[in-house]
Amino acid sequence: MNRAKTCQKIILTLLSPLLLLPLYSVFNPALAQEDTSRFSTTTNAEQTTVISGGDSFENAEELDTGSYESGASVPSGEKKYFKVSGFRPGEQVTATGNFEGDTGASLILYDADRSELARESQHASEPSDLEVSWLPGTEKTIYEYYIVIEVSRDGDLSSYSLEIEKVSYFDGGAESDAGNSFEKAVPLTEGTYTGYLVGRGSGTDDADFYSVDVNRGQVLVVTITPPSNASFDAIVFYDSSRKELERHGWPNQGAVVTAPFLAEKSDTYYLEIDYGSQKDEGVLAYDLETSILPLSEAREYFEEDELPTELDTTQRDTNSGIDARDIATKEAAGFLATITEGVNKILLIGVGVGALILGFVLGFATGKLLSSSKKPKATKEPQPKPEDQS
Repeated sequence: MNRAKTCQKIILTLLSPLLLLPLYSVFNPALAQEDTSRFSTTTNAEQTTVISGGDSFENAEELDTGSYESGASVPSGEKKYFKVSGFRPGEQVTATGNFEGDTGASLILYDADRSELARESQHASEPSDLEVSWLPGTEKTIYEYYIVIEVSRDGDLSSYSLEIEKVSYFDGGAESDAGNSFEKAVPLTEGTYTGYLVGRGSGTDDADFYSVDVNRGQVLVVTITPPSNASFDAIVFYDSSRKELERHGWPNQGAVVTAPFLAEKSDTYYLEIDYGSQKDEGVLAYDLETSILPLSEAREYFEEDELPTELDTTQRDTNSGIDARDIATKEAAGFLATITEGVNKILLIGVGVGALILGFVLGFATGKLLSSSKKPKATKEPQPKPEDQS
């Protein structure tokens, strides 16, 4: 009986917080309200801003990224001007327009100097979404653009919508673009990275520069994997004085190119990935893998007649222009110098110890000799004569 009462007390104790929960919810409205945000399929829709546009570059309506709709129709032959700003190198601006009306229209993108960068047009009989975009390089710190809607003279544009996006295409794991110059190079270590390039019709980010620190005798191995339908112009290696050392091209579209580079001296080396004059395919993403190996572990990346071993080859690496015999001679000279320096130190220590011992022995002998020469001679007492004793 007592055991049953004990069990009841335990159960009531455990359930008492649950019994008080409704009372607690009265004083805590946050609990009284059902939390449906995690499961709700409806969200606050993005507010679409109504725009009217300016009638010239000078009074272009300034916009931010987002979605917009026209507040009125646009008569035939007229233009509407808009302006967007705050784009960094490696940030692509994209404008998408949708037009309604029995007329043709064009969506045009201009730079800050009002030079046309991209244009897309539609005919009244074939309405479609129009999109223009641009990916800048590192020529400037901040970019601004003009977006212009141009209505043909076939009729009025009854309405239109406009969407502006900013997409980041930063290179090498950095929060910036790998610039198309030495000054804007992104530093790399060993690892795998992603980079982006565009053709000249889609932007000015047509080359990426990276920097890598490599010690003398090490091999920097760079592997570039482009999209399967594209290729780049070249992989180029430079030293810190910006002197071109090696250049590797692409055999065909989609080819994975591995370029080994042997460092003749410890230095900061530059790597350029150049899009060149290839066909414009928009933004192209590529994989970049870098590894730094000792020469003894990088033989597989060289032809047998180029650089089979570190020391015993007499062949010349035609890519890097480094004579392997020179490297072997320098390495042997350095090794010999190390041994000679060690022997000299041992001899110097031996001579010093020998001189110390010899000095100690000579000092001890000299002290002994001097001490013996100063000792007084013993004198005998005169013995009494026999007659004196009597």
